[in-house]
Amino acid sequence: MARDKFFKIILFFSLFSIPLRISASSNIVINEICWMGNSTSSADEWIEIYNPTKENISLEGWLLKRADKKVNLKGGIKAFGFFLLERTDDESASDVPADQIYKGALSNKGEKLILENEKGEIIDSIDCSPGWFSGDNKTKQTMSRISHLVSASEISNWKNSQSAGGTPKAENNFEKQPESIKKGSLSQKEMSLDLTGSEGEIDSTRSIKWRDFFLKSFIVLGLILILLIILKYKNLKNEENS
Repeated sequence: MARDKFFKIILFFSLFSIPLRISASSNIVINEICWMGNSTSSADEWIEIYNPTKENISLEGWLLKRADKKVNLKGGIKAFGFFLLERTDDESASDVPADQIYKGALSNKGEKLILENEKGEIIDSIDCSPGWFSGDNKTKQTMSRISHLVSASEISNWKNSQSAGGTPKAENNFEKQPESIKKGSLSQKEMSLDLTGSEGEIDSTRSIKWRDFFLKSFIVLGLILILLIILKYKNLKNEENS
């Protein structure tokens, strides 16, 4: 009886020790924020989301939360693509079509943004309640993220866009190309500054492929382990009955 319980316990933990595949949607990031509007109107604000993976991601059921407001996202975001939310109408980002329209102004003093998936899990967040990390209300340079591999909460991972109006639905350009991020001392390539260029795509795709390879390998090994335990258990039962 003790032996039976022992193998049942091993089988139970083996089943739950198999790692599940990490969803590509967990890599979606808040990428650029035009909190100051543009030279035409301070109301022409927009928020950009970026998908650094090789998979198309559905945003149905996702929420973008800020203060006491929330935006119910609709549609999807293509692999290595952008999702642009424009305030009030489709004129906030000149000559760039919006993927979704939202209502409510972004405070010039700063806000906290939270991106949640359909399960209510926080995928990305940035707390700029004390003040926006970058962007300029006078020059209308946007707040642009340097790397999707570094936390949005890292102040040094954000810089002013190179020009007024930023780069909606395009790779981020910066006022001065950063040499490194204070925490982590990452190289230019590791920071994936070219968020939509071929090298940025290759690096992101390679990391995802390696991650998937190891996860699938662990799953196969876990299944083999379970099979061996079951066979061993059956052999012991047969020996006891004989």
